[in-house]
Amino acid sequence: MMKAHGSLSKIALSLLLGLSLAGCFSLSGDLDDTASVSNNAQPRMRNTLRGQVLENPEEQIQVRLPRGWEIASPQALNDRADLYAYSPDRQIYFLVLGEDANSVSYYNLQDNAREYRRLLASRFENAGQEEVTELQAIAGDPAIQYLVRGQIEGTPVAYLHTTVAANNRYYQVVAWTPETQYNENRDEMQTVIASFEHS
Repeated sequence: MMKAHGSLSKIALSLLLGLSLAGCFSLSGDLDDTASVSNNAQPRMRNTLRGQVLENPEEQIQVRLPRGWEIASPQALNDRADLYAYSPDRQIYFLVLGEDANSVSYYNLQDNAREYRRLLASRFENAGQEEVTELQAIAGDPAIQYLVRGQIEGTPVAYLHTTVAANNRYYQVVAWTPETQYNENRDEMQTVIASFEHS
């Protein structure tokens, strides 16, 4: 189970519960609270010659995790997520949430990335700045990534929010950490994000 690290686990839960576009918005953009997305597949960790791999066999996705990372409790991050992990020592949190492109077919990659970030920012007490990064692809699939800063429950946080279009799905590949630790954790966050693969 995930250990408590200040209020960051609460931040993770409250910020990421509503990050699914499918079923959350009608075509007019209105909230639809009756719809939900569920995921019954359980991620698992396996050791390889190249290190730890966190995979979801049902969804056929995986990431490589540095030493010391663990599978997080889905209830602590997002029980709709396809992958979820954290580094207890570095206070880095990570998840992948995939959606069928047909369920959000009125959006393209740029539009989806904007809507996901809007949902994320709506959970902040104080929404901060957004900066697009140079990342344009992951494993050969088109992607767009933003650094999103904000504050919740008095804690400044920094998210690397990446939207990937692959296999007729949109994936949110997200890593976050306290704002005060972002500079020291950025490279590790980007390494995990860049390791995302699908079959």
